[in-house]
Amino acid sequence: MLRPTLIGFALVSLAGCGSSATTPTPEAQPAAPPVNYGASTPAKVKPFKATPVATFDTPWALAFLPDRTMLVTEKPGHLWLV
Repeated sequence: MLRPTLIGFALVSLAGCGSSATTPTPEAQPAAPPVNYGASTPAKVKPFKATPVATFDTPWALAFLPDRTMLVTEKPGHLWLV
């Protein structure tokens, strides 16, 4: 008999614990330049500099080595050291 009374009291007590304070709205941040991920035409402004170092038919994966070279594998099974 005591347990249902304690559970009821706990539920009623927790129901009144809501906060009436409002959270401040974040300030607007300036928009970043467009990147166009997957677009058919490249963006005029890019957040990085791209320098081609090699061309591959069907690149599959790459791994960077400590001496700043990289290993590139292709789908047919070729392994390239670039």
